[in-house]
Amino acid sequence: MKKCNLKTNPFYCPSKRVSRFGPVSISVTLAVAISILVLVSCATLFFTMFRANQENTFSLLNRSMSLLSRTLETDLRNYINPFKHHMEGLVWRVRDGQLDLTNKEKLNSAFVGILTTTPNIHGLFAWREGSDPSGLVRDKNNKFIKIILKNEDKPRIQVLIDKYANAKEPSWDELTLTSGQSFILYNYPVIKNGKLLGIMGLSISIPELSKVVALIGNSVGGNGFLLKGKNSVLAHGLRMNRVENGLTIPLNKIDDQVLSGVWEGDDPTVKSKHFKADIGSIIRHVQINDRHYLAVMREITDYSSKTWYAGAWFPADEIGGASLHRLIVSAFIGLSIIIVGVLCAIFLGRLISRPISRSANAQAQIGQLDLQHIEPLPDSFFKELNEQAIAFNTMLEALRAFERYVPRKLVTALMQKNLVVDTLSQERELTVMFTDIAGFTTFSESLTAQEVADFLNEHFTILGECVEQQGATIDKYIGDALMAFWGAPEEQKDSSARACFAALAIAKNWQIYNQKRVDEGLPVIQIRIGLHTGPAVVGNIGFPGRINYTIVGDTVNTCQRLESLGREVDDSSATIILISQAVRDNLSESFECKKVGSYQVKGRIEQVVAYQLIGVN
Repeated sequence: MKKCNLKTNPFYCPSKRVSRFGPVSISVTLAVAISILVLVSCATLFFTMFRANQENTFSLLNRSMSLLSRTLETDLRNYINPFKHHMEGLVWRVRDGQLDLTNKEKLNSAFVGILTTTPNIHGLFAWREGSDPSGLVRDKNNKFIKIILKNEDKPRIQVLIDKYANAKEPSWDELTLTSGQSFILYNYPVIKNGKLLGIMGLSISIPELSKVVALIGNSVGGNGFLLKGKNSVLAHGLRMNRVENGLTIPLNKIDDQVLSGVWEGDDPTVKSKHFKADIGSIIRHVQINDRHYLAVMREITDYSSKTWYAGAWFPADEIGGASLHRLIVSAFIGLSIIIVGVLCAIFLGRLISRPISRSANAQAQIGQLDLQHIEPLPDSFFKELNEQAIAFNTMLEALRAFERYVPRKLVTALMQKNLVVDTLSQERELTVMFTDIAGFTTFSESLTAQEVADFLNEHFTILGECVEQQGATIDKYIGDALMAFWGAPEEQKDSSARACFAALAIAKNWQIYNQKRVDEGLPVIQIRIGLHTGPAVVGNIGFPGRINYTIVGDTVNTCQRLESLGREVDDSSATIILISQAVRDNLSESFECKKVGSYQVKGRIEQVVAYQLIGVN
């Protein structure tokens, strides 16, 4: 074993605890564990008899709970899904020309027919561009009144309109008005010949949904509920006649002790391997004082961005709780006979498995290059595991040092794609960025070497975060300049837009940075950015002993010249962003650009057309 030296290799030195009591060989540990297990082998007969009883009991319980969970989901879907057919019928009539979204009188007549025959629908509405939504809703007296929007409700409704104006398919959403009324909405974009005619939808009120959920729970002999996410109550029997501000109420605010503690209770499917739940089903055991309850839930993901949990809870005795209790008691009596031997085996097993599991998880994180979040492995009582921890910690520190010099994005791509290093060089369509600080040489003359280094580190931190957020690969730092590119190692069809977003983010953060300098009495610093899109050779450039993953070609040179043109732009902005015609051609109209002219740059016969990137709408 290598000699411990705290100065040269502190990670290799075991702690005093390990040096005093161990390390202990795993082979010796296993021998002791096997001896203990042999002593308890007489329990085989008991377990054989117990298992038969166990299988029967849990088989009945699992079938009962599976049936309950599926019934809850089916009943809820059978209530909601027919509404979609009504909406599809209305949309079909609009597309066929039988209904006109501009004819509110005829629309309201159609709405009245559906609301009359379908009392569970709270309201129907329609919207077309240039007008407010219109339609009918059901009041407390079951009369139909026209929708009248309050001014304070219009912004949140406009958000929904903007969302579905760009949608291709119908979907579910939610809305809470300032009056305290909340609804589940089904919105259907009406598209004909590729043109959006308008949006139609229907609403289901939360009190009405609560009535249905309560009835579904009663139909299976339990107390029904519907959660949105794990901590919010969407529908419950206690909400049938109540109006609250908000679509949901917090789980801990509902006057239902069992439901409030549903996630704090035990999960039988984890606690006992004999409990089995269907995919999408959840079973929870809740204890309130001396009473036991079982909650059965079903995950539903069709109607909201958050998972719904449709469920019901029951006293445990009503779905086999008594049988389960007797089974647990008999098991406890039998297991108490061999408890000492089993506890010893479990204790020894954990001593062995815990460090192995921790090591496996840490190695998996290394495989993802997640080095900053890996904790060093602790010393182990066992000799072999302790040596493994020492070797791992030494490797981890070496990798952390190495990580600073190799782009993580590149290494990750090589690992995921299993690429051969010698075959990486290829021509790609890339977008390149060059940045430079105006007058940096003059600026740095008044600073010490350490102050220059501190400034550059702060400067590159701002730039690096902005470009990496847009998926760029940072190629190199050249003095005060940064070179980055998009489109390799993975292809990015929107590389031009990504580069422009990154440049605008740099401009925004650079403005904040300059304001900080002004507040400190320091001068404003101007930065120039150039962006160009074109073909370039990307891959491994260098000799076998020292290879860089970089890009070369006319595209790179043109981008650098474009950045230099920033000197000729008469602009007082702290950040000047110039893009080429190739970049501009790949951008949407949402990007605001100003043409600054055509320039002859060194190394190119054709002139370069330059635009100044102003912003994005």
